[in-house]
Amino acid sequence: MNHLLKSIRKSVNWGGKPISLLMIAALILALLPAASPPATALRAQPILLQMAAESPEQTVSVIVQKTAASIGAEDMVAALGGVVTKDLHIINAFAAEMSARAALELAR
Repeated sequence: MNHLLKSIRKSVNWGGKPISLLMIAALILALLPAASPPATALRAQPILLQMAAESPEQTVSVIVQKTAASIGAEDMVAALGGVVTKDLHIINAFAAEMSARAALELAR
């Protein structure tokens, strides 16, 4: 059994430096949360963010991509003063016209 472990250890070519592997693994794990967007991030295009900052009452045309959790997204558009203009069922989305401020609220 020990002979088998020795041959595996040689074939993996650890080089006697398991600490370096541990450091690499720790670095990778530390970077993983940085790769995912924060939970509070808006799912909106940067141009929409800019438009909402400059003139929040400007009417914009948006495409709203629905997710499994977005039950009633069309109703929310209406509640925010917008109008659904087209059903885009092929991509599980719809088009709407609303104020830039309302579009950001919908993105939240």
